[in-house]
Amino acid sequence: MKIAKRFLGLIIAVSMVWSVSVAGFADESVTQTETAVYGESLEEVPFLESSVSGVPGRWTWENPEVMPEAGTAEYPAVFTPNDTDNYNSITANISVTVLQATPVVELVPSALPITYGETLGQSQIEGGTVKGADGNVLLGAWTWKNAEIRPAAGTNTYPAVFTPNDTKNYTIVEAEVEITVGQTSIDPEKVTPPSASEITYGQSLADSILTGGSVEGMEGTWAWQDPSIKPNRYDNEDYADLFTYAVVFTPADSGYSPITEQITLKLNTAEPVIESAPMVETLYYGQSLTEAEITGGKVIGVNGEELYGTWSWNNEAQIPEVGTAEYQATFYPDSVNYHAVSCEGVSVTVNKASLQTADTPSCTELSYGQSLGHSAISGAVQTLSGLPVEGSWNWEDASTVLPAGVHECQAVFVPNDTEHYEPLQASIAVTVQKKIIDPDQTDIVVLPSASEITYGQALADSMLSGGSVEGVEGVWSWQDPELKPNAGSSLCTVVFTPADANIEAWTGEVTVTIHKATPVLTEEEIPTASDIVYGQKLGDSILSLMR
Repeated sequence: MKIAKRFLGLIIAVSMVWSVSVAGFADESVTQTETAVYGESLEEVPFLESSVSGVPGRWTWENPEVMPEAGTAEYPAVFTPNDTDNYNSITANISVTVLQATPVVELVPSALPITYGETLGQSQIEGGTVKGADGNVLLGAWTWKNAEIRPAAGTNTYPAVFTPNDTKNYTIVEAEVEITVGQTSIDPEKVTPPSASEITYGQSLADSILTGGSVEGMEGTWAWQDPSIKPNRYDNEDYADLFTYAVVFTPADSGYSPITEQITLKLNTAEPVIESAPMVETLYYGQSLTEAEITGGKVIGVNGEELYGTWSWNNEAQIPEVGTAEYQATFYPDSVNYHAVSCEGVSVTVNKASLQTADTPSCTELSYGQSLGHSAISGAVQTLSGLPVEGSWNWEDASTVLPAGVHECQAVFVPNDTEHYEPLQASIAVTVQKKIIDPDQTDIVVLPSASEITYGQALADSMLSGGSVEGVEGVWSWQDPELKPNAGSSLCTVVFTPADANIEAWTGEVTVTIHKATPVLTEEEIPTASDIVYGQKLGDSILSLMR
């Protein structure tokens, strides 16, 4: 505080304080006051001294209700001594310094957004409420403190200055004002999209590597907009393998907004995993793999799901050898997201082929006493598919001697190719003829003799005796024992029936003598004669039988 003194009519100049000039007092300064602030009345401004020239007393403002403006001015004040008996009151102009008031920011204003690259000065500040010392809204204008600043993108606060219209009584005031700085868009014409590497079904976009691509004059990175997407060909029309997805370029300079581009991605089909090989029905030699139905097996996809589809032999025309071996088959999945997969080890068991007769086999006849081995078998044999097979027929028991008649005997066809074909068993009808006595060998046959009979008797009444067939037991009999030959000598057929049914009967002729018969009248057969009269002849008597 700087004070200048003068005696008797002294003027006291006090920086930012009140000072007075008083007559009639000694050479001391009158008084000084505290600094005031705009908005305060004189009544609120206290005096710093309570005496004048050593005379004690007190100061009061002549117009205490006055509210001085900012600056330095003089206002009348009255000094009343304590000793009013000996001193008079005096009035003096007291210099008062009033400081500018600081406005009160009750509501911070808002700022219009700008774009990255623009200065704060390009953002208009709006609204806000600032009040003065009297509590009323204070008129004025907001401006940025550092309008030349180019803020980073995003939302931040920067100092703004409120300049009141009443600059005499109010100071300026600062406040932090929030401003949103938008990112600057990239010019699409400067963008070259990247290329995406192919991926396989089950992988996500994150597995596709982006290469190339650029934005003119700018550093940054490319990335998939949604790297978690797993493409599925069922989402595409016609199940196509090309997809379009969004990629995003994020500039290194955060002041620029990312830009999105659409690029093409190729999705390759995935390879199924054969968890267990399929099964195959047993084949017979001669059948191709195409006749072996493939069933079962388990094939899984990339997510562990079981896949459905069809199996097909890689070489379906192949005719596998007898035994068990592994062959290649391919699984064709129903899902368009998977490609076919080959199974190297599908086990196939091939048995020897069964045969069948092309026609009913037959054999030559036997004569009683011959073994089956003497009967030759004939009959074509073929595969089940009709292919002829070479081989030979044999009787299961060629040494068997059968009785005369027709017998079903078991024969076996043994193919020449026993490696691929099973023997074929068949039941063949064998005819065994009875043994025939050779009629030309009369030296072994002695015909029997026939006893004489009388006309009217049948051959059965003629007894055959004697006669034999060398080495053969049997009986002689008439071929037609009911025959009644005429009187005289007749050759009649006799039959030699061997005791062994397997020997054919032999026939021959023997002479039979048939005597004339003598009629014999019975009592019933004697006729009766009708009476005649004497003189009549016997011829006149009629003979008649009595019945």
